[in-house]
Amino acid sequence: MNFKESITKLQNLPDNQKKIVLWTIVGILAVIMGFFWVRGAISNFSKMGESLGNIEFPQIETSDMPQMPDLSALQNLDTADWKTYTNADYGFEFNYPDDWKLEQLDTVITLKSLDFERLDAEMDSKVLSGASIRITKRVNSSGESLENINIESRSEVENLEVDNIKAIEYYYRYEGPKTLFVNLIKGNYMYQIIFSSVGNGRQDKYYPNFIQILSTFKFLD
Repeated sequence: MNFKESITKLQNLPDNQKKIVLWTIVGILAVIMGFFWVRGAISNFSKMGESLGNIEFPQIETSDMPQMPDLSALQNLDTADWKTYTNADYGFEFNYPDDWKLEQLDTVITLKSLDFERLDAEMDSKVLSGASIRITKRVNSSGESLENINIESRSEVENLEVDNIKAIEYYYRYEGPKTLFVNLIKGNYMYQIIFSSVGNGRQDKYYPNFIQILSTFKFLD
């Protein structure tokens, strides 16, 4: 049977049989087209995989990541002329460099290095260039502990002691590597000591000063 006879026979079929034959042909064509599409897609994905395998991703340098510094600089700090700040209401005292500026505004005590602000002649405005330390005290009304405070936002946690009381030091995600937080709990109060610098936290030149100030922190009771 040639092609012309096949067409003639198809035309003479009842309408319902014509539909069955046509849908069968369409189904066969769809299967064939789907086979070639899948085969082509697999080939393309294979080529993409080979291309990705040949990509050289940049190596992440860790030398600039915040790390614990060599605190041997503490041995060279001259603390003979340091001043003593005492706050009877807050119940603590600490020593600080005589050339640092101390301010108290409401419940926040702030220390600023001598070069904390400097005048930029070109911009004719003050810019930050040094370091500051902020100390706050609040009632621990929610019963927080050192284990859970800012647990989802802190990183590079270090354990330390302030006046023989357990404390933690950490970077806070939303502040970046320029700010270090120290938290400690005494009685019903949470104390927070924040070191901010232009440099990178533990790598900043004033970090040894910060540690030295912490070492002089004493509670009055």
